[in-house]
Amino acid sequence: MSNHDRSRLASRIGLERVPGALALLLTLKGTPTLYYGDELGLPDAPVDAGRARDCAELRAPGLGLGRDPQRMPMPWETTPSHAGFTPDDVEPWLPIPAWAGQLSVESQELDPRSPLSRVRELLKLRRELAALRQGDITVLSAHPDHLAYLRGDGGDSLVVAVNLSGRDQRVAFPGVRSTLWSSSFTGGERDRLPGEVTLAPFEARVLR
Repeated sequence: MSNHDRSRLASRIGLERVPGALALLLTLKGTPTLYYGDELGLPDAPVDAGRARDCAELRAPGLGLGRDPQRMPMPWETTPSHAGFTPDDVEPWLPIPAWAGQLSVESQELDPRSPLSRVRELLKLRRELAALRQGDITVLSAHPDHLAYLRGDGGDSLVVAVNLSGRDQRVAFPGVRSTLWSSSFTGGERDRLPGEVTLAPFEARVLR
């Protein structure tokens, strides 16, 4: 969904939509590739003309062709100086903005509601459930406001539902019993379901 030549996911679609997009990436068929920082919800980082490194920006300055903003170094820590990417006395190749520490790995890994925690949960679920790694896929609903599909490997079946809108979506899924993962709720809040689901704005869920 992102790479070093494209604007970052959070900048293209908005931070509120990132969890749903990453849920699609990690539950659709195929081998997922996660661009570093998308699991943190990192946006593009502005780079002043004097710090530009990308050849496209240097050859045609001011046209917005430079790819430096999506190549910001990974923020590991909340420290204001380089966010733990380099020691304080080592200047990184590209600048790291002052706000980077607020989205760093350190600031997110103990927060169960952070983008990083949600992605780690989903990766764990993918490792544990064969249906998400190698199961068939059947589209259940392709509504403009939500998308839902069934993943199954012949033994276990799961439903993935993503709210594509900024308002609640109520969707019926006969046979669905419980929520395994949600981008909006922590484990203790995930409910047992009577075959019907209300998805919060931009929420993604994996359902059994």
